[in-house]
Amino acid sequence: MNACGARTQTQVVKQSELVYIKVPPNLLETPPLQKPKVVNELDIINAYSYLFYHYKKLENQLKAIQTLQNDGAK
Repeated sequence: MNACGARTQTQVVKQSELVYIKVPPNLLETPPLQKPKVVNELDIINAYSYLFYHYKKLENQLKAIQTLQNDGAK
């Protein structure tokens, strides 16, 4: 019995390929972040900015790894 209009899909993998890529160590390293100390509203803004900066840095590292993966698959 399906739940209220829920549909199931089946996907079949017909072919797979194992591709090795060399990822530079600097893309795999993430230093531990400091826990921000918050006393007032300005500290909250600074903590958010600090965390967002590191989030974007990780996002760029992931994009670089995906680019290496796409280039290695060709």
